[in-house]
Amino acid sequence: MSLVVAIGLAAWLGSAPGSEGPATEATTDAVRGGIGLRWRAPPGCGDAQGVLDDALALLVDPVDPAVTLRVDATVIVTDGATLVLRLGEGADASERRIEVARCDELPGAAALLVAMAIDPSVAGSIAPIVPEPETPVEPAPVEPAPVEPTAIESTAIEPAPAMPPPGPVAAPPAAPPDPRAPLHLGASLGAGLGAFTLPRVTAALDLALTITTGRARVELGATWWTPTEGTSTSNARIRGQFQLAAATVRGCYVPRWRSLEFPLCAAGQAGAVLGRGTGALPDPRSARATWIAVGGGPTILWRPRRLGGRLGLWLRTEGTGALTQPAFATAPSGLVWRAGPGALTVQGGAELRLWSRR
Repeated sequence: MSLVVAIGLAAWLGSAPGSEGPATEATTDAVRGGIGLRWRAPPGCGDAQGVLDDALALLVDPVDPAVTLRVDATVIVTDGATLVLRLGEGADASERRIEVARCDELPGAAALLVAMAIDPSVAGSIAPIVPEPETPVEPAPVEPAPVEPTAIESTAIEPAPAMPPPGPVAAPPAAPPDPRAPLHLGASLGAGLGAFTLPRVTAALDLALTITTGRARVELGATWWTPTEGTSTSNARIRGQFQLAAATVRGCYVPRWRSLEFPLCAAGQAGAVLGRGTGALPDPRSARATWIAVGGGPTILWRPRRLGGRLGLWLRTEGTGALTQPAFATAPSGLVWRAGPGALTVQGGAELRLWSRR
């Protein structure tokens, strides 16, 4: 009876979940533009969508729509975990094999290899995540067994000519790094609302030339607030029409996440507020006063991957503080209107890349 119980217990332990053996394999697929990935792995060892998303997130620039790549990955789990990654198709395909202790280490390694296959420059900007093989330990030298000396016939042997000591071997020159960073030139057009500078909330239009390299961005443009009217506080029959025109410079730091950019910009504006008398004025006149303001704000910019990053849609909120506060008055009614201490704009628009150097 005890023998039967022991045999049954051994069979149950051999089929327990913790015992070693091949794990059930699941196949998932993911496609993004011309990039396709098939991932075959046991549960808990990653999936195709996560690996492809991580690979695209490692890229500095959006994937060119003309780029195509087919990737086939298989994860084998036994005592450890092995990844067999096939990049490409046909005669141009290449295969990589990675062995690690746990299978949850393989999705990150696969994402790096896929990103490098799409853009080889990724290898120079990201620390490798593929585990390095352990350095083999050399065995200790074994002393040879002693050999009994034997008598041999002595013969005269001429010494070989002395060889000159070898000189230093010059290392091959390292390839100089490419000094050129990606550079993009674009044009941006936006529209929205502006408040606190003119007598009423009015439309605010913005046109700019954009220059982007790495995480830096510069915008050179102009803004125009459409005319709106103000009324004299001492004489309701006396009014004025006012508008704002100014040049704008922005300097931005640009964090990125996938197809989204988040420019954080400092801004400066210099221009003029233009005023013209209206209402019951016998001799209406026009005047202008200097407008200078500084400030900034955040922007959200989305570049659809299917368009290769050439078109972007943006939304911006920007506040500025005025260094000058223009005032307009008439005689004898006095002050008609004085500009506020700052400005607030909320705008949305589109940006088109005109030229790129990668």
